[in-house]
Amino acid sequence: MIDRLRGRALALQVARALHYDGGRFLDDPTMPQLQLRPRDAIIVLNAAFGWDRAALGVPLYDGMEELPLAAIYDTYAPSFALFSVASAGGMITTRHGLHLVARRTSREWSASGGMLLPSRADDQRFPFAALEDVARRRDIPTAEFAAKRLEYRTVPALKGRGWSRVATLYRPVLLGLLALAMVFVLERLILRRPPVPPA
Repeated sequence: MIDRLRGRALALQVARALHYDGGRFLDDPTMPQLQLRPRDAIIVLNAAFGWDRAALGVPLYDGMEELPLAAIYDTYAPSFALFSVASAGGMITTRHGLHLVARRTSREWSASGGMLLPSRADDQRFPFAALEDVARRRDIPTAEFAAKRLEYRTVPALKGRGWSRVATLYRPVLLGLLALAMVFVLERLILRRPPVPPA
């Protein structure tokens, strides 16, 4: 859209500012990776069976950049429980004047024993550092879905647990087997019950 309305030079400048490899895709903007595939079921599995989502603290500080903060929430939110954390717990003003209020103070967060994300985004590696961290903390399929959902066309090689070690993949199977076992046991108990004599 920027390319059409304001020209290629500005579109490339915006792409560089977003660390987005937009140059080679301006002539062909098709996004085939946005088509749903069977592996996208990871988000449904995580939503239905990811009851052990880790809590992560997102540090807020005066003068912080809005775009890296939005990237953190966009990337981590479907996989982790996020809590904003500030030193005093008061109002924070971002670089461009947004006023944010943290849900936890630093003292409250440290007392809870929760993990804290890095306090400042690495501008040179934004947004890929967050995707790599999701792959490490959660799993590669979840990070790949996050990249797809956020429309990143190129993603670095990710390290972490693959499909064979995704916990939410096995939980529905185990719950189904448990339900079958319970039905079997209950059926046996009912069949073994002695008949009630007529009155």
